[in-house]
Amino acid sequence: MAKIVLEVLGGGREVGRLSVFVRPGNSEKGILLDCGINFNEQGNPQLPLYVSPKNIKAAVLTHAHLDHTGGLPLY
Repeated sequence: MAKIVLEVLGGGREVGRLSVFVRPGNSEKGILLDCGINFNEQGNPQLPLYVSPKNIKAAVLTHAHLDHTGGLPLY
């Protein structure tokens, strides 16, 4: 049985910008769980780390707040 890999792309040590890429350990393809955005003190957007769209089989959004969905238009 393949191991499951969770790659935290954003939101690991902050409130906002949540994004996690979930994939089997034997594959580069997986599911994007949320793709949030956050803003720094100057109001500039902070995006999660990038995953190539060719490796995303599906995206699952937990709820419709910008900190969970705001980065999705990049894909």
